[in-house]
Amino acid sequence: MKLAPLHVVFLSRSYPTSYDPATAVFVCEQAEALAKAGVKIAQIAVVFISWKQLLRLNFFGFGYRKFNRENVHVSLYITPVIPFVKCVNQWRRDRMLKKLMERYISENGVPDICHAHGFYNGNEAIRLKNKYSVPFVTTEHYSVFGRNMLSTRELKMANRVYTESSARIAVSMDFKSLLEEKYNLEFQYLPNIVDVEKFHPSEKPVDSKRFVILSVGSLDRNKNQTLLLEALAKLPEEFSLMIAGKGPDQKRLMKQANDLGIQHRVEFLGFVPQNTLVSLFQKADVLAVTSLYETFGIVMIEAMSCGIPVVSTPVGAAPWLINDERVGYIADYDAIQIADAIKKVWTNQWDRNFIRNFAISNFSSEMISKKLIQLYKNIIEK
Repeated sequence: MKLAPLHVVFLSRSYPTSYDPATAVFVCEQAEALAKAGVKIAQIAVVFISWKQLLRLNFFGFGYRKFNRENVHVSLYITPVIPFVKCVNQWRRDRMLKKLMERYISENGVPDICHAHGFYNGNEAIRLKNKYSVPFVTTEHYSVFGRNMLSTRELKMANRVYTESSARIAVSMDFKSLLEEKYNLEFQYLPNIVDVEKFHPSEKPVDSKRFVILSVGSLDRNKNQTLLLEALAKLPEEFSLMIAGKGPDQKRLMKQANDLGIQHRVEFLGFVPQNTLVSLFQKADVLAVTSLYETFGIVMIEAMSCGIPVVSTPVGAAPWLINDERVGYIADYDAIQIADAIKKVWTNQWDRNFIRNFAISNFSSEMISKKLIQLYKNIIEK
């Protein structure tokens, strides 16, 4: 008799849409990896759209969506956010998730286990546990913990969700330590997936006259591109910088580049879709990360999967990822140190296969899905 496949439901806070095609990609990739491994899986999300996004795109695509993507059943409810009232939006999220989940169960049956991606989805996971005896796992992704941006009510909600969870996951070792200290509960470390088939090296013609630094991320204070521009100003003319991303600091950063006299060496690319980001890694000689805070820093692994070394501040998973100088260097929050680390990349010979194999052995979809499936089975057996 053939056994039924493991049945898992992801509850996520967001999903890629026309408003923001890059959001929550890592959750989608994890769901697709599990589907590829033979798991019956659904991803259910209530997606709040900010008014800034609405005004920018002048597009109103709200309501219920149901479709299949890479063998993952997807159920979404897309709705505008109500500004400045987090508690009301949380009530709306809980109410809509309940409707989506009950509709899914009526059509597909009760899942074996639920996986809440972020404590904001935890109330629905607790409801499923109480009504259907479905255990749940929580993965925390959000940098708001390290940046002290949560209200007392939200911190209490997170504590309740984590306490009710059968297992708790953090996406970096530093984040794991932070959450364990804050909540006095055990968390497991399990990183996000990198699509090592999509992010792969390319034979790049050697251009000894140009050394390309790449920065990827939102243009804001936290990503701290201002430090990278200061570092570039201390490097020779043959060093150039590509900045992929958009955000509120773009005009300020462009002005800074002009003031430093390096505007001819800086290219602001704007938003780059995930499916074309690989071509930027393949053009680059080094990825530079100067963020003040990251829960993980998936862009570092995407670069490594392309065989590209990384220079990073000691943020997110960087201290653990870059503890071997064969994959890159850690530099402090100092323009001279960042510039010196980039110079070391320039002068060294890099084994790109070694860098790529490091990414494959630790972050491939096969490795992560295998660990998740074993975790689910252990919980269900108990």
